[in-house]
Amino acid sequence: MTLRAQTEDVRRRAIEDRLQLARELHDVLGHHLAVINVQATAGLELLASEPQKVPQTLRAVRDASRSALLDVQTFLDSLHESADRAPRQPSLSIIDLDQLVAPAQAGGVPVHTSVQGSARALPATVDLAASRVIQEALTNVMRHAGQPTTRVRVTYGINGLTLRVENDKATALPSDQRVGSARGSGRGIPGMRARVRDLGGTLAAGPTHGNAWSVIAQIPIPEETP
Repeated sequence: MTLRAQTEDVRRRAIEDRLQLARELHDVLGHHLAVINVQATAGLELLASEPQKVPQTLRAVRDASRSALLDVQTFLDSLHESADRAPRQPSLSIIDLDQLVAPAQAGGVPVHTSVQGSARALPATVDLAASRVIQEALTNVMRHAGQPTTRVRVTYGINGLTLRVENDKATALPSDQRVGSARGSGRGIPGMRARVRDLGGTLAAGPTHGNAWSVIAQIPIPEETP
């Protein structure tokens, strides 16, 4: 390999690393900020009509902001810690499915979870990707669909994992209540697809009927080496 080719390879790897870090930080912050935005908007609306419910929305904002700060700190720590030190708090696992969807539920989204197959510990890369896909899909619901009933189903297969996040028909939010870009046009879906593709899987996202929306990810589970 020539010196020029080596330089280009190093440059390409550096760009890929930066994109990976940007994607991680987007996933860490995006979900919590969406909850904060939804709850802050709800709190302002309730202030005049039902002030007794405002403390509940403020608690949701407090909890989401606290989680965001902790997740960012954990993310930054992971960049500096040596191989013999683990981050002080690991990312949520899909084994903790109820905890994974709790922020969206706190944001007012009725989320129903189900698990098919035998739940088991997964390779870290698969578990992280699956968790991020679920969080990002729920973030998109809050950003663009309001508070429709949403179902999260995790299916454990012998050689793969299937994730389905589907929401019922929802009324599009007024423009002043939307978080981020127009529905489906942000970086969330490409980011989810890239995560899954990096592991050899596939992800499909799109409307089903009316304003309903579906995200389906299939991720292979590599065989454990002895």
